[in-house]
Amino acid sequence: MQGTALLQGPAWANHGLDLRAGRFPLGVEAHLMQMTARLVPGVTTVTTNARYYALHGFVAEVAKSRELSWDESIDLLRRCEVVVAGATLAHPSDSVTFTAHGSDKVAPAFSTDSIDLQVLSQPGQYAKSKSGFLNVYLGSELEMGILGDNSLSPGERSDATALRRGFDGLFELANQQIVSGGDLQSVPHLSMHHANQSADGRWLASILCASELEAETDTDRARRGTIKIAQRSLALGEFSSLEPAFYQCVAYGSIALTDPVLASIPETTPWRSTLLRRHSINEWRRLWAWLVDQIGQGLGDVDGHTDKQDLAELAIAQCEATTVGEFMLGLPAVVDAAGQPRDAETEVRSEGRSEFEEALAIIALGGLRTGHIEGDALTAFAGRSRSVFDPFWACSKFEQRRPMADFVNDFVFDVLDRSQRIAARRARLQHGVYVVPGRVHEHAGRLWRTSSEGRSAVGLRLRELERNLTAVGVLQRVEDQLQTSAFGEELLNG
Repeated sequence: MQGTALLQGPAWANHGLDLRAGRFPLGVEAHLMQMTARLVPGVTTVTTNARYYALHGFVAEVAKSRELSWDESIDLLRRCEVVVAGATLAHPSDSVTFTAHGSDKVAPAFSTDSIDLQVLSQPGQYAKSKSGFLNVYLGSELEMGILGDNSLSPGERSDATALRRGFDGLFELANQQIVSGGDLQSVPHLSMHHANQSADGRWLASILCASELEAETDTDRARRGTIKIAQRSLALGEFSSLEPAFYQCVAYGSIALTDPVLASIPETTPWRSTLLRRHSINEWRRLWAWLVDQIGQGLGDVDGHTDKQDLAELAIAQCEATTVGEFMLGLPAVVDAAGQPRDAETEVRSEGRSEFEEALAIIALGGLRTGHIEGDALTAFAGRSRSVFDPFWACSKFEQRRPMADFVNDFVFDVLDRSQRIAARRARLQHGVYVVPGRVHEHAGRLWRTSSEGRSAVGLRLRELERNLTAVGVLQRVEDQLQTSAFGEELLNG
């Protein structure tokens, strides 16, 4: 015999279809995300630790001066990130807490009074990515001129002197194989909590606030405008965080128009529109999550499948009005006597409606607001082009005079069809497997779900901006009140 062939089986073939949970299943978030990117450039919903901007700038300066290769630079970056995480654990703060990335992996090693850098800094240890947490901050660092390109080179705004002063001794520690608890106790200045006192923190603060920058860009001016709005809003009232300050001073009432400082900032108007638009976008997400929760819950067959019509009937039962006209008459006014936006959304939330009806009502409010906004403010609110589920779409739908049951029935079918079209459009063939992103799937008019949807609100980047400005000392917390510090006032008013 020339050879022996071994046949194994029978067995099932590999799956040819992979159903995975997808992000943004209704595709309603894009405009809001574009607006927040425009208004808070350089800060994203994942850039939560300001000192990483400076840390990566420091590594870039060291890599340049020592002519390190890419692999050597990235190895140094990972080792530095681990040391800084250890220093932050060794020097906690009694006030504001900044958790270093990868702390959950570094903490167990630190509890033994030493960190094996040779092991912990390897890819897949403290961080999954080979480049540590560089990719999280890279786009922002490039935008702000901290890095020059994605090969970890210093940017045009890098300040080697400030960075080396701020991270004095870090390079030496990062080159040790073992870093002891005593080593980390001796370097409190390397902790995330020390940025508001360090040279690198002051340098970073000037970039964030666009204070006396050479070759200032449009993105610098936009970020500075947003921070100036924050500064003024905090001065106008007592607030524990930026988001309620923005809503009270910018979104509603006439303060944004009558206060001379807010009225003079170009970003105030687009911020007002963005804050108002966010309500309906969040309610689309909440309405969808509610629908997904019902699938297979008392409405399903023995396999957990739910008929689309049964789901629509359950939604209809959540609404008390008998006609769309009656439903709309029951909504609060979206503007006050002076024609300025009023907080109708909070009023709706206090009325005790069912979750589905409450979400539907706030979506309707977004449609009503299109009749009270114009010009650039309307563009910032609804976008330049019309799309499904935008405020103009909602306005046209809720203008229809028809029985509420018919309206909700069609509305639910529209939402379900939209989710399926988006999932199909995003489907891809990956490694021989057809991947369909989505939690809800349909076959022969019946639905099943692979998991529940979250109800989290779309971020405005204000929370992250607040954390970063607090970290570098531009903002400070006095008891439970957020304020602009004397240093911040100097940067912003100089």
